[in-house]
Amino acid sequence: DVLTIGVGCMPFTNPIRDLIKLGHAHDVPVYPTIAGSGRTGQQSVEHWRGAAANMYHAGADGMVFFNLFPKKPKHPLFMQLGSSRKLGRMNKVFALDNQAIGDGGINHTIIKPAIPLTLNSSKPSCQLTLPVGDDVAGVAKEGRLDSAVLRIRFKRLAGKAADIIEVRLNGNVVKSAAEDSGLVTYTTDPSQYRHGDNAIVLRLRETAKPIMATVSAVELHVKYK
Repeated sequence: DVLTIGVGCMPFTNPIRDLIKLGHAHDVPVYPTIAGSGRTGQQSVEHWRGAAANMYHAGADGMVFFNLFPKKPKHPLFMQLGSSRKLGRMNKVFALDNQAIGDGGINHTIIKPAIPLTLNSSKPSCQLTLPVGDDVAGVAKEGRLDSAVLRIRFKRLAGKAADIIEVRLNGNVVKSAAEDSGLVTYTTDPSQYRHGDNAIVLRLRETAKPIMATVSAVELHVKYK
């Protein structure tokens, strides 16, 4: 017997750990799913690696690829994602799944999406949980990390993000390093990342004017030496 989980539309944040434990308690291998369709903007090899790393960190035995139609048998996803050992220190993107980029008629399968969400005077702050399947802090300590860059995309942002929104990573304030058309890059200390769930808190700064902002994407881009 084999237990497969989901249809792959939320491979980064699907709460799979309990189902994996259940399967293993009955000696059944568990394979979560990653979809090759939908998920606009999250289909790069680096995104797939990040999703797979999260699944292996949760205890998965492997994974199922749904709606992936490679033209060549030695597709990089087949060659790289077969085990956590193969993934190793390959560059990855860890992200939050977004209901708005699901796959049409199966959007209903994406449960409790964290984003998109809107901050305003009625809801001036929120906490998001970003799973990271790699030990970023440990690799940085060993001197094998090139960079860990946090990127958040905002919509309906009237002004510079640094002036409007405070961002905290696991309790630590992070500063924006660059901003381009709503995509904000933040400078982070690699030692502050946890191997597993990371808390990202967003808070609107107090101003005299009513402000709002919609969070549409949250990603951590990890590169190794």
